[in-house]
Amino acid sequence: MSYRVTLLNATGALSPVADYLYEQLNSLSLQLADHFELTNIDVTISPFGHGDAPQSGIGGYCLSPYRVEVLLDTQRTDIKTVIENELAAVLAHELHHLFRMRAGENGLTLGAVLIMEGLACHFERQVNGGIIPSLFELIKD
Repeated sequence: MSYRVTLLNATGALSPVADYLYEQLNSLSLQLADHFELTNIDVTISPFGHGDAPQSGIGGYCLSPYRVEVLLDTQRTDIKTVIENELAAVLAHELHHLFRMRAGENGLTLGAVLIMEGLACHFERQVNGGIIPSLFELIKD
C-alpha cells in the first residue's frame, strides 16, 4: 500500500522543475492526507504535447481507481507559478474522482457526471482555500 508520484520525463521537459514538483507534491500529500487515506495511488506527472495544453497550463485526469495523471505545459516560462497556484486544485479534484470511482460511482448519466464534477470542484475549493477553480475564470459573471 503506497502513494507514489512518478515523473514521466523521457523528453526531459520536466527536468527544470522536477525538484520543485516533488517538493510541492510532498507538501500536498500531507495536506490531502487530512481528507483521504492515500493508499494504493499512483500519481504520474507528464508534459502536455505541443499545442495540447489549456490556457491554465495544467490539466488532470483520473484514469482508474488507482491512478491520477497531471499534465503540465512545460513550454511556459511561468510554469513554477502554474504549479504553485494550480497543482493543489487539480490534484484534489482528480483524487476526489479517484475515491468516488473506488466507491463505485462512475457517472453513467449526464446528471451523475454533473454531480460528480460539482462535488470535485467543491472539494477542490476546500483544499485550495475557497479559490474558484481557474476552469471557471471565463464564466464568472
